[in-house]
Amino acid sequence: MENINDFDGFVISQAQNKHLYTLTKLTQRYFPYANFTFEEVIRRFNDPNITYLVAISKGITIGFIDFSIKENNTVQLLGLAVLEEYRNKGIGKALMNAMFSKLNLIENERKMKINSIELMVAQDNLPAQKLYFDCGFEKKGLLNRKIFDKEVAIFVKDYKAV
Repeated sequence: MENINDFDGFVISQAQNKHLYTLTKLTQRYFPYANFTFEEVIRRFNDPNITYLVAISKGITIGFIDFSIKENNTVQLLGLAVLEEYRNKGIGKALMNAMFSKLNLIENERKMKINSIELMVAQDNLPAQKLYFDCGFEKKGLLNRKIFDKEVAIFVKDYKAV
């Protein structure tokens, strides 16, 4: 398995089939409103426009990030989750940076230019919002509807390969 980034105590790599069960459980735990089944995670995992990266510590999947490249060369960050006991250790930021690195590779492989990265996050999820601000995202406003009874903020980052 090719590691995208190797850190003290954890590695980040491209997700593989062996991670599908854990990806499903993490998605169901942190994004319950999505109602994703194992079959839906498999479908998304096999979608050539969706990429999953995982953070692994001592053989355990402790977090993931998934993102999709849209037809207009905009990236939609679909989800980012880190187990509670591993938070505040730089794993979320490492997953974001691994996504940026992967996007650079995708741009080169596909001979394309990514314009921006968009994401949605619960308005009351201040730790996640701080991470996104720290990674260069700007808050553009609120979604015009609630998701899972929560207001949702929209964040955007103009993408420049690093």
